[in-house]
Amino acid sequence: MDIILKLKEKYQNDMDRYNHILGVEKLAKKLAIKRNIDVSKASIAALLHDYYRYEDDDFLLENMFDSDREKYYGQKHMYHGLASAYAANKIFGINDLDIINAIKFHTSGRLEMSPLEEIIFISDYAEENRKYPSCILVREILEDNFYKAMYVCFCEMINHLKNKNVKISEEMYELRDKYYNLYKEGK
Repeated sequence: MDIILKLKEKYQNDMDRYNHILGVEKLAKKLAIKRNIDVSKASIAALLHDYYRYEDDDFLLENMFDSDREKYYGQKHMYHGLASAYAANKIFGINDLDIINAIKFHTSGRLEMSPLEEIIFISDYAEENRKYPSCILVREILEDNFYKAMYVCFCEMINHLKNKNVKISEEMYELRDKYYNLYKEGK
């Protein structure tokens, strides 16, 4: 099944979302080449990361792996990624766990992120169609230092959540610190 054709059909009335998805793919492929990651895997994960972006919570809960439904119930910011990973598997036949995890965790990250997961996470945040000052800043940093960009991305996310009075998970702080250390170590 052709992913691009399916996406064009799905988002024919939302070209902003479609262009965002293509922007994520473009940046993910660029970063995959730069970091010696499988470009086709980066492309697939990027194209499918928001497949179920606008579905309601009940639909998303019904369309995710049982283990994810149990583990992440109530963490609504993750639902569309978890359900999109399920769609990648059930609709598109994607069985590669690295691709599935890159789609699952593209909004939140996680401490055990693989290089592909990192690429999809940062590409979703910093792709060229995002015009928020924090996204532009991260995109500029990304040109020179991947881990510094990841660090700044987590700092910006934490600040955004604080400003919205949203509870911030301990893992988000740990991720910020992890990428700060990687950046300071010169990685």
